[in-house]
Amino acid sequence: MSTENWIVHTLRGDEWGFVKRLIIDSATRRISHADVIVASTGRLIRVPWESFEVLNEEIRLRVS
Repeated sequence: MSTENWIVHTLRGDEWGFVKRLIIDSATRRISHADVIVASTGRLIRVPWESFEVLNEEIRLRVS
């Protein structure tokens, strides 16, 4: 997966946005959230990392 373009897709495979930043929990040293820029609006939103699924170098949003 390229660090330049972390594109987030919906469950249907449509492009939803891209990851701007990952937030790491200092206690667990695991990713806790991702800041995503939504492609259709340009808004930056923070999404819990559990809401994503990473398979075959693709990031999918698991929620509608």
